[in-house]
This record gives sequence, C-alpha cells and structure tokens, in this order.
Amino acid sequence: LDKNIVFVAAAGNEGKSYKDQTYYPAMYHKNIIVVGNLAEDEYGEVIRAPSSNYGKEVDLQVFGTDIESINKVKMTGTSQSTAIVTGRIAQHVKAYRLTETIRKISDQGRDNYYSPLYKFME
Repeated sequence: LDKNIVFVAAAGNEGKSYKDQTYYPAMYHKNIIVVGNLAEDEYGEVIRAPSSNYGKEVDLQVFGTDIESINKVKMTGTSQSTAIVTGRIAQHVKAYRLTETIRKISDQGRDNYYSPLYKFME
C-alpha cells in the first residue's frame, strides 16, 4: 500500500454485514478495493448475492455468479467477482502504460527499433 500498488480483495461469502464481523484481507486497510457479488433473483432482478458479505466497506459489487472456470466448472462467490474487477483494472493499467509509452515515442519522434515516426492521437 505504501508503494501505491492496487489491492483488490473479496468481500467474503458468509452473507454477513461488516458491522457484525471482521473480514480480512478486505478490512486490512481503507485503500483496498473490496468487491462483493451480484446475482439475479427468480424474477431476473439484479440483487446482492445472498452469500456476499456487505456493508459500507464494500466498494463495488460485480456479477460473480455461475462464472465458468478454465476447467468448465461453474463457480459463484466474491472471489469470482474480485477476479473480474482485477482483470478490468489490469486492462486499464496496461492501456495507460501503452498510452504513456506511445506518448514518449511520439515525443522522441522516432522509435529506435522500427524507425518510422509515431504520433500520439488523443
């Protein structure tokens, strides 16, 4: 946290309020992004999954219900929601770093490896 590394933690799957329990690592520090799980009820309405912990400490909730794993097993829980959020954050970080790299190349006007000129377009 001191190095500004982004941490994402699952809210937990006890279906309890954070008022009633302490759950780590999600509650370790206020700068950790805490992710809960969403589901659909029998009417197709989006709800907090009954198993997902909840409370003001939960920063966001994402569908983590019936997520197909790499071995084709469907899994449900805040860990699945957390993986989805972590992937999205990684995409944004990668895009930002790529953008910054292109911007630096554009500032130089020439790439040392490929030699054509690059222009950063916003």
